[in-house]
Amino acid sequence: MLLAVRDKILFTRRNCDANSEFLWVDILYGKNKSFTFGVINRPPNSSIEPLVDLSASLDDFNDSAEIVLVGDFNLRTSIGILSLFSVNLT
Repeated sequence: MLLAVRDKILFTRRNCDANSEFLWVDILYGKNKSFTFGVINRPPNSSIEPLVDLSASLDDFNDSAEIVLVGDFNLRTSIGILSLFSVNLT
């Protein structure tokens, strides 16, 4: 897994105890402002464990956290895997 950040951008990597392929960094901008950028890779036909780990990791954020999450989730929505997440898109 690679997440490249330009050398002029201030960031800190968050620790993650999960064995799944995802990582988080806090991107600092402006005066005392930040957002969290996450990237995930879930291999095709893998178990749901990476998604369970991701859900647990998301629970560590407060409700007002600004998060951008990208990656390859390899989801098949027909099996109801999205029910693991409760997402508020407002």
